[in-house]
Amino acid sequence: MITKNIGFRCPEDLAKEIEEKEARTGRSKTDIILELIKGLPSTEIHQRKTLPKQEAVYLVWTNHRLLYIGQTTNLCQNFLNHHRLVEFLNCEAKIAWFDSAGCDRLEVESSLIDILSPELNGLRGASTDKRIQVLIPEDLWKQYRLYCFEHDTNMSDDIRKYVIELIKRSRESNGNAL
Repeated sequence: MITKNIGFRCPEDLAKEIEEKEARTGRSKTDIILELIKGLPSTEIHQRKTLPKQEAVYLVWTNHRLLYIGQTTNLCQNFLNHHRLVEFLNCEAKIAWFDSAGCDRLEVESSLIDILSPELNGLRGASTDKRIQVLIPEDLWKQYRLYCFEHDTNMSDDIRKYVIELIKRSRESNGNAL
């Protein structure tokens, strides 16, 4: 497995706890973070109506498989109509979360996705969908990240929607040829 060293902002006391545990046990920071995730509050997907109405970063998992990581301004509302709800219900998933008040939810979500590579993040529709990487200037990325944060939308899903719309328009204007 190829690994990548990334970082994200977290409260100083949590960073210190992770570093101390790494030094004390000799375990990697990634293993320590995974252990912390297992200790988060969680609920079964079919009990999603009992989720707190708070901003949070959440993880959806089942049978020792991490399915999805996301962020929201209202955890309970988010799972009433989540775009992956049917998939989560079909595998009797669990939702784990932590309160994200006072932190950059998008940055934490993105970092956790990079570290943990959940199965369903970035994938929409059929399994034949392909993943692409897009590089944009940092100032535009920051502006777009802020836009998605303000509109409580996922950057990947939003970009996918725009690319599909662009292709449809191009096909229509070129007589269905791309």
